[in-house]
Amino acid sequence: MGLNVLVVENDRSCRRSVRDVLASLLVIGEVEAVGKGQEALASSACGKFDIIVLDAELPDMLGRTLLMTLKLAQPDLQVIALVPERDLDEATATDLKSCGAWDVIVRPSAHGVDELQSMIRALLGSLWDGRPREVRRRGWTGDTRRRARPAPVKRRPSRPAGRPAPDHDFWITVVAVSTGGPMALGELVPRLPADYPHPILIVQHMPPFFTATLARDLDARSALRVVEASEGDVLAAGTAYLAPGGVHMVVRRRGDVARIGLDTGPPVNNCRPSADVLFRSLGGIRDEAGVLAVVMTGMGDDGCEGVRFLKTGKCCCLTQSAGSCVVHGMPRAVKEAGLSDESVPLHGLARRLVDLSGRPLSLRS
Repeated sequence: MGLNVLVVENDRSCRRSVRDVLASLLVIGEVEAVGKGQEALASSACGKFDIIVLDAELPDMLGRTLLMTLKLAQPDLQVIALVPERDLDEATATDLKSCGAWDVIVRPSAHGVDELQSMIRALLGSLWDGRPREVRRRGWTGDTRRRARPAPVKRRPSRPAGRPAPDHDFWITVVAVSTGGPMALGELVPRLPADYPHPILIVQHMPPFFTATLARDLDARSALRVVEASEGDVLAAGTAYLAPGGVHMVVRRRGDVARIGLDTGPPVNNCRPSADVLFRSLGGIRDEAGVLAVVMTGMGDDGCEGVRFLKTGKCCCLTQSAGSCVVHGMPRAVKEAGLSDESVPLHGLARRLVDLSGRPLSLRS
């Protein structure tokens, strides 16, 4: 039993070439090929693939976002990124490898199939030689792979019946998200308008270096400004601040000026950054305006105790609905604690946030 490979390539001719090259190699078992990122997520959810050959310029999502999502779900997965020759330089290769790519190679042209075959042979040979002997002897069976969570169920966007808006305004929006987060944020953040009236602070459980790339990808797709947070950043409306991987993000306010602080204290809930740390820092800031909190897809219960602390003041908490989560753990913990004001499908979250912001702003389509 050989290695199972998923090819994710938008160009049909290139997709066929890569698939045929892989299928011709003796170390390869099953080869499946798809053309879009969403198809890749659905196909890879079964956890049967050892390697993914990925087009870094997919039309329906940025390849880097998909790459990070796949690696967070399946850390042992090996991803080979394909980049057009004109765009492949040292900076691009370093960026993709920082997102989890095992290697980066040139996308094949019509006349480059032989070269592609040689490159893939060499890559697979080094991968096979680098695996433990007992794994090679077993033929790399499913027992050696980590299984991914099922892909989220796609649902029609809907506006929840919900409860009426709370009787107070908000000065800040905070988001807690973990497993499945890059894709969920890719659905939420680009749907928000540029004149969203609050700063948005996002805690996504990620290792260092991943968060800078995720912030850039979200910024490229959004009307909002999206940045990786830095120490001392002054919070501004219409800007989303993503907590850097490996450090906690807090808010410190003096007078009317609120700034971001970064903290290298111990992990909380086995997480750093932790949503509980961020939420607790806001709970200490009492104001006529409240905090609008969102707890999205993720494993565990990070954010739950933080929401409880926020609820001692003025806070409205939205939780992502179970059917639209990759993992419902974090939203479920908040709901079971009686702290969720509304459960909202992923595609309805942006609209509900705009509704609750109290301003008649238009949503991006």
